[in-house]
Amino acid sequence: MAERARRRPEIRSAKRVHTYWPRTEHREADRRPLIGWMHERGVEVVLPVVTQYPPAPPAMEHRLFRGREATEPNRWGIPEPVGTRAVDPATIDVVLVPALGAGRNGHRVGHGTGYYDAFLRPLADAGVPRVALVFDDCLVDAVPADAHDVPVSAIVTEHQTVSLPS
Repeated sequence: MAERARRRPEIRSAKRVHTYWPRTEHREADRRPLIGWMHERGVEVVLPVVTQYPPAPPAMEHRLFRGREATEPNRWGIPEPVGTRAVDPATIDVVLVPALGAGRNGHRVGHGTGYYDAFLRPLADAGVPRVALVFDDCLVDAVPADAHDVPVSAIVTEHQTVSLPS
């Protein structure tokens, strides 16, 4: 999956990529090889930092990732960067979007808290590519969507890539 994602032109040309640290114990697709590859190429990797938890409205900031040793787990056990500067989302070239599953219609199944849809809306409006990495078995024809859901522009699995209109 990481090798297939590396071939995406929007990822190959990116200078700053937003992703997240995978919780592989929760069967999230492992993007650590891709993160390592980006670091080797000098790409700035940005990870989210949750700043408000439910029941407050979802809120995140975005910080440069300087390596696993420069992270601390949040209350959900997800590593977040510490001691690095915040990044303006408008400067991000591509987002690797979390998804437990996705539909060929561009919609995804996340954890249902709304953090990413709020973050993705202005980026989608600006045409920033949004790529979901999911397992082949988690790709279906369609995922139902609500008005606030932001579709992805590509889906990458172990064996296929689905490109969608931005």
